[in-house]
Amino acid sequence: MLTIDNIIGEKLDEICIVQYTDSEDLYWTESVILKFQHIHYVINVNADTDEVEILFHDQSQALTQDQFQVDNGNVIKISEHPDNALFNILGSKLTWAWTMTNNQGYSDGIQFQFNCKTNNIVQFIAIASRLQLNMLNSTETPSI
Repeated sequence: MLTIDNIIGEKLDEICIVQYTDSEDLYWTESVILKFQHIHYVINVNADTDEVEILFHDQSQALTQDQFQVDNGNVIKISEHPDNALFNILGSKLTWAWTMTNNQGYSDGIQFQFNCKTNNIVQFIAIASRLQLNMLNSTETPSI
């Protein structure tokens, strides 16, 4: 069974952001696909519970469900956008991952740390039925 442990230490080859557009041309992130060498790691928001939903697909096996079909017109490949903050983690290895549970017990997010030098922590947070991406910067704790 695939779990987050299967990708710890693996190099991140590509990030794809799937955007949703409504009738008023407003955009938001619907899901994110992290592509490692043999595993695709898909992060969605479950519309029924507003919780983060994580799907794995081992590339050595054939797809058995249509869960990974997305409209290619809505997919943004981060490797083609060097100005995007996520571009800096491409090629880095995943060192840590945390699931985030709120005070009511809902799984609201997941956080990844990569072995790159700057902005190496990325959060994917469920807010309503949308996915919010946060890049965290480390700061020094002031001495007292």
